Amino acid sequence: MMSFGNVMIPLLDEAENRHTIVRYEGRSVEITLKGRTKERGLQSICELSNISIENTMAIGDELNDYGMLQHAGLGVAAGNAVPSIKAQADWVTRSGYTEGVVEAIKTFVVRDNR
Repeated sequence: MMSFGNVMIPLLDEAENRHTIVRYEGRSVEITLKGRTKERGLQSICELSNISIENTMAIGDELNDYGMLQHAGLGVAAGNAVPSIKAQADWVTRSGYTEGVVEAIKTFVVRDNR
């Protein structure tokens, strides 16, 4: 069984073998099928849209964002990201996640041509 706060979540061995389980400092838990990653999702979007991965920007703050940030053309860590995400990012925003997304888009995507 996996403990999550005061709740015990029973997981069968079979389920654990087919899923990736990420727990975030007691706040939440994310369960996905093995091999279903944000990095793979980004790659799929690029393939479907005929966009080069080098022309993408990914923004993250938690450990499950690591591969996506490495794979994207520009990996951005939010200002409130965990230290290992900040360390491997190409750029770190000054503020938390929501404000950081706006900051990154204004810095790298929307350019004022006036």
